[in-house]
Amino acid sequence: MFKLKIDVQPRKFLRKCDMRIRARLTRSLKNLTIDPFPPDTKRIVGRKQKAFRKRVGNCRILYTVNFTEKKIVAFKIEKRERAY
Repeated sequence: MFKLKIDVQPRKFLRKCDMRIRARLTRSLKNLTIDPFPPDTKRIVGRKQKAFRKRVGNCRILYTVNFTEKKIVAFKIEKRERAY
């Protein structure tokens, strides 16, 4: 099982978003600790670190996985239009 670290920007996004969307996003974040690569996850090309995105409705969770420390870092949550 992986540890989850949520950066500042995703915390702000979760505070501002609707309660139903927040519940879906937090559930998806918790599920990432169990399985960091669910079937709908895709790799983001063009970054120095290997970053991945998880689709949750109209939002995207962008995160990195560190296998040596068993840690997932969610560095951005944004609506689809502004995510990349």
